[in-house]
Amino acid sequence: MPFTKFDPQIHGFHFGNSFTNHLIFDIETHGLCGGMAFASLDYFHAGLPAPTHEGPDFPDGKVPPEGSALRNYIYGRMVDTLVANAGTWLRVVAGPVFNPVRFTRNRIPGLLRAIDDGQPVPLGLIGSLSVRNAGAGNHQVVCFGYEKSADGKKLTLHIYDNNAPDRTRTLETDPTDPETITYSSGQKWLGFFMEDYKRKSPVYRDLRLSTGIAI
Repeated sequence: MPFTKFDPQIHGFHFGNSFTNHLIFDIETHGLCGGMAFASLDYFHAGLPAPTHEGPDFPDGKVPPEGSALRNYIYGRMVDTLVANAGTWLRVVAGPVFNPVRFTRNRIPGLLRAIDDGQPVPLGLIGSLSVRNAGAGNHQVVCFGYEKSADGKKLTLHIYDNNAPDRTRTLETDPTDPETITYSSGQKWLGFFMEDYKRKSPVYRDLRLSTGIAI
């Protein structure tokens, strides 16, 4: 039952992934899941807890506002996830012969080796094979441990999902034939893979000031 020292209640953010992003030409996107996954790993590797802020601490009652230091840090790490893993995600949503079951099966051993080595990893959850739905249909989380049945037919991944702060979610599948994936939230996934990640020193440190909270 290998587990790393990553703890969603310590290294995960205490607010959910309820971001709305306003881009140029009035383009609006939703969520910064990859940025939250990468940033939480940054805090883990720095030996620091994630910021203590919760949704009610912010003006909208949900997430750090646009232009704030914490929001900019998470957004920047979201960009980093896209740069580091663009090739893989492009293969997922645009590969003419992409097979999510075979793709997932081939990547499970590397994921488990990383956990065995004590390294929590960012995990890409594949929910859509369409370019049009690539943003909304897919997700990025952190895997920090796993359990495997004695016969090797059941693998349970333990996950920090930024859509569910301060909780652990689980993903179950047969690692030899991951056609059926069961996620504890009920969401349906077609596959998953360990993303490329390079740690960065967190640029935002949690400071509780006498005049309020720095965000």
